[in-house]
Formats: sequence, C-alpha cells, structure tokens
Amino acid sequence: MTSMGVAGGLKSKLGEGEGKSEGLGTAQIEAFLLPLSPS
Repeated sequence: MTSMGVAGGLKSKLGEGEGKSEGLGTAQIEAFLLPLSPS
C-alpha cells in the first residue's frame, strides 16, 4: 500500500504540469513503482 502513497505524491508533482494525463500518468507511475517498492 506504500506504493499507492508514493504514486499519489508523484502524481501530484506531475499533475501540476500535466493534469490532462492524470489517468495514464498514474498507471505508468504505479507500473514503475511496483518493481521498485519492497512489497
């Protein structure tokens, strides 16, 4: 569940400049964090 929090933070930073690609951005960020986050 930590990855979701981190993804939210990253999405917020990215969302500041790219609010239009929020959905795709979130999906890509989550895909990036899945292997990075120590589940």
